[in-house]
Amino acid sequence: MNGGRKVVVVGAGIAGLGAAYTLRKRGVETVVFEAAALPGGRVTGEQVDGFYLDVGANVFLETYGTVRQVAEELNVPLRRTPVPINGGLYRNGKFHGFYGGDRFGNRLKTARTLLSLKLLSPKGLGQAFKFVRMLKARSDDLSFDDHSRMLDLDTGKSAAAFFEAEIGTELLERFVQPNLSSYTLGYPEEVGAAYAMAAAWHFGLNGVAWPYMPRGGPGVFVDALTRACEDSIRTSTPVERILIEDGAARGVVT
Repeated sequence: MNGGRKVVVVGAGIAGLGAAYTLRKRGVETVVFEAAALPGGRVTGEQVDGFYLDVGANVFLETYGTVRQVAEELNVPLRRTPVPINGGLYRNGKFHGFYGGDRFGNRLKTARTLLSLKLLSPKGLGQAFKFVRMLKARSDDLSFDDHSRMLDLDTGKSAAAFFEAEIGTELLERFVQPNLSSYTLGYPEEVGAAYAMAAAWHFGLNGVAWPYMPRGGPGVFVDALTRACEDSIRTSTPVERILIEDGAARGVVT
């Protein structure tokens, strides 16, 4: 199928592990090089005094069809959390909420939160409504499982550059940056615009993207994925460079 070649995957985060798992299912010889001592990347956990703690991502979403499929294959049951992804701030003895979905009352309460806590000025709130309208117009395209429908959004711009050019910097600095960083564990300058839009839609604005997780947290899923690929993973093996010949990757130097 692959002409006897071995596929090298750089990084044993969840994307690298998922790639290795898929390739191995198709009979492709695969090796995964990971610089850290343990696989998992940004989706991992640690045992501390008998407790298992997620030290990276702490939820999956119902809209992650690929995760649901792989979890079923690995016999890792996922359970829906009691509440959807909504958020808010607790200040002066009162909860001030942010709510997703299409209900006018939810949008009104979110706007009141933003204004009353001075998280956004009226100008910034206008930027927020502009961004939400843009996402709603493309909501059917913002799929984590079929990225082909948002290829036109993947222009190479970072989320930061996109907001500065198309939306406004107040929304970026006061609202998008802290939220996007908590979702992706990266800065807007490091996250592509298309992915940022998909993340913003699914993590809250969608209103129906309920969190799913295995008992014990996402690290349990990564542990199962690691076991499925264990003999292909080489930890503590950083890749120094990728060898390119005739425009194609031919190997790596560790």
